Amino acid sequence: MSIDHGVNLSDHRILINDEMRDIKMMKIQFTQQMEFSVDAVWRVIGDFGRLSNWATQVVEERVEDRVDGKYRIITLRAGAIHEERLVHRGDYFYTYSVNRSGTAHYEATVAVEAADAERAAIVITVEFLPEAGVDVGTLSRDISAFLQGSLKAMMKAVQRNCA
Repeated sequence: MSIDHGVNLSDHRILINDEMRDIKMMKIQFTQQMEFSVDAVWRVIGDFGRLSNWATQVVEERVEDRVDGKYRIITLRAGAIHEERLVHRGDYFYTYSVNRSGTAHYEATVAVEAADAERAAIVITVEFLPEAGVDVGTLSRDISAFLQGSLKAMMKAVQRNCA
């Protein structure tokens, strides 16, 4: 199985320093087809509050409802703690935002789509705005490596739970 990926720019309108701005954000996307149904794959990777179903580096997680939305707070094996805010949710996708070093804005989407009548495709997309002065090439490579690792962990979890 090969992983499809792409990097491009996309138009967005986002709030920066209390001002709406039209910007071009970087977009990185990885896609992997699997020999399982959309429903089967989504049962393994689709719960926003249960990242540990597939992310082996997560040692603790909880979901909090706050005034500005739903958050998952995760603790990684290395001790880092991340707060991720749920931005959108659909039947087979969710998008979250997180403060990530080197970015002024960062949103990631986890989705499962029908590849054909019997196979699903996991699609992971990150759209981000690099901070001024950041090496975009290095940042893009770092994000791509993170996405590839996440996709591989998802695939292993789906294989383990659906085979």
